[in-house]
Amino acid sequence: MDESIVHLLWNCDLARAIWFGSAWSIHTDCIPIHNPAQIVQNLISPPPEFQINWDLCEEFLLTGAIIIDQLWKYRNSRVHEGSTLCAKKILRNVSVLWLLRDWRGKVVLALSKKVNTTIPLQAEAEAIFWATSIAADQRLNRVCFKSNFKTCMDCLSSPRSDSHWRISSFMSQVCSLTSSHPSWSFKWVCREVNSAPDALASLVS
Repeated sequence: MDESIVHLLWNCDLARAIWFGSAWSIHTDCIPIHNPAQIVQNLISPPPEFQINWDLCEEFLLTGAIIIDQLWKYRNSRVHEGSTLCAKKILRNVSVLWLLRDWRGKVVLALSKKVNTTIPLQAEAEAIFWATSIAADQRLNRVCFKSNFKTCMDCLSSPRSDSHWRISSFMSQVCSLTSSHPSWSFKWVCREVNSAPDALASLVS
């Protein structure tokens, strides 16, 4: 069996199933890749045949990074431990995490959990809903929720706007909670500012 990086991450049956099972239904058998650098380049700058809108490129990059990470972990566990794992389980292996900071910016609480999706937009929406639910349970009245996913923040900043169908249920629940907490606010931040949750999520995954 060919054990090249390209075969493992792009051409083998498991990789093809996972890429096709992603939000963008990538047909890897129709997109020839000759070296690992091409895979990285396609994630950073998706070619036209991927049909990915420019505003979703960041989410596609994150999804691709997760897929590659999971495929590599699966390869190692199979080679060294003889374990088996189906594509469905790999697609679900995504973590969401949120941090609670006080008024000084100091982290006072960090929580993480697994979600049943490999789509970053859905994972982020669930993380926001989870955070608002806990804030409501703890009766926290003055909270600013921050996320580096602009799609979610735009939806919550302008509740009358239509949300992406993949997150409409979560966003509706968040808006319902927000209606009872007028001092809550939502703010988009760049990924660099939100690096702490991203780093911690990678440690707990």
